[in-house]
Amino acid sequence: MRNLTIEVLENDGAQPGQGVMTASAVNKPDEVPGGMEMVTTITTATVQEIDLEGNTFKLNMPGGVVKQFTARNPENLKQAAVGDLVVITATEAIAAYMVEVPSD
Repeated sequence: MRNLTIEVLENDGAQPGQGVMTASAVNKPDEVPGGMEMVTTITTATVQEIDLEGNTFKLNMPGGVVKQFTARNPENLKQAAVGDLVVITATEAIAAYMVEVPSD
């Protein structure tokens, strides 16, 4: 499973940053699934520039790196402002069920 969410919020002075959370579990032998692992990465960036004509925006990412993106929905650019905080949450999870295969 993969999930990505992006939120744009008014910035109260937060600086760009990034954090990673991981979780894993192993079930009892008779439970399904046999195990799972999940990794969630949260990245915050600030809006540095919005170009309505070009349908692009620039984000100041962690470490001072500036990246340019093209908006999928140009109307979203009209709802954001330079200086806003962008919170990007990416989650990846996998579950596995293991069974012993009898040998012949």
